Amino acid sequence: MKIKSKLAFGISFLFAAFLIVGGSSLYFTLKISKQVRLIMKDNHLSLVYTENMLQSLDKINDIQTSYIFKYDYKLTQSELATAVKNFKQNLDDEANNITEVGEKEEVQQLTDNFEKYMVLLSSSLSDTIKDKSHFYFSNILPGLTLIKKNIFTISDLNMMAIVRKSDSTNATASHSYLILSAITTICFFVFFLFIFGFPTYIANPIKELTESVREIADRNFKARVNFSTNDEFGEISNAFNLMATKLEEFDLSQKSLTLNGKERSDAVMNKIQEAIILLDEKQSITFINNFAEKLLDLNPVEILNKYAPDIAVNNELIRFLIKDIDQYQNRQNQSILLDLNGKKSKFIKEISIITSTKSDSELIVPIGHMIFLKKSPEDIG
Repeated sequence: MKIKSKLAFGISFLFAAFLIVGGSSLYFTLKISKQVRLIMKDNHLSLVYTENMLQSLDKINDIQTSYIFKYDYKLTQSELATAVKNFKQNLDDEANNITEVGEKEEVQQLTDNFEKYMVLLSSSLSDTIKDKSHFYFSNILPGLTLIKKNIFTISDLNMMAIVRKSDSTNATASHSYLILSAITTICFFVFFLFIFGFPTYIANPIKELTESVREIADRNFKARVNFSTNDEFGEISNAFNLMATKLEEFDLSQKSLTLNGKERSDAVMNKIQEAIILLDEKQSITFINNFAEKLLDLNPVEILNKYAPDIAVNNELIRFLIKDIDQYQNRQNQSILLDLNGKKSKFIKEISIITSTKSDSELIVPIGHMIFLKKSPEDIG
């Protein structure tokens, strides 16, 4: 076989191999993206609907119990109608979002139980029932329990589906890694054949390409190859850069999921009815929840990512919170009186050290502090 034919054959094979790498990368990226999208679109929506139904149901029950057990309570029909409407709307949305085995039957049971509950609710709010307290505990409360059981079952079905689909996504990612590793190994074998056969013409482009592949293996997805030729090496360069671009997009999507997880954790901490402030290892304020903003009258724009001791110079509350922060674990919990809803309340300061394990060892190192202001048990009532 002539050198020209060998070169043409070798470069054609190499080009085909990289097309496979690029195509495989694109295929698995789209497959993983589709699985993640299905989890977020379907099962996540069901979790939102069940949470909204629980909130509406609690609102209905609060109105009902207030009407039964509070003699001076004035029933607001519009407020009750709104809560019932919200529950039905989320129930209808969930009925149109069936994705899991057994979910349809559970939604039907929920619908039937809610219809029975509405009949009992209407009776309890009328004058036909004399002993409303007994009627509530013997009829309405068991019905309410059945409805919540149905809602929790639907939520559990979708939560388990999310876990199952996440495991499937991880398996797909591992499978794609093995396939791409095998293809990359074959490509390296072809590279070495060209280095020995054509040291001048082939060695330098392959060396550059090899270094770029290693960069990709080290998760440097910005690595690119640039062969300034119009022959087969130019085609290889385009295929490799396409692969690197797709891998970079996939890496960005994974980082985006991590950021979404942080946003969800921040949302959870914002719902906690305790003041929470996070400091990093340099004692800069990295997070303050909504309750802390209101209780301490702090403006996040003015203090976030700022050095806490600097802010404490002109802020007595911050000075109290970070006082003796490094030696706090050896001290008793300190308390302070703060205004809450127009009333002086006693709050107890607690400080927890946030730690992390180094990836290259089992050494646990501190990476910040979490400061809590909890309402004193003796002041709760």
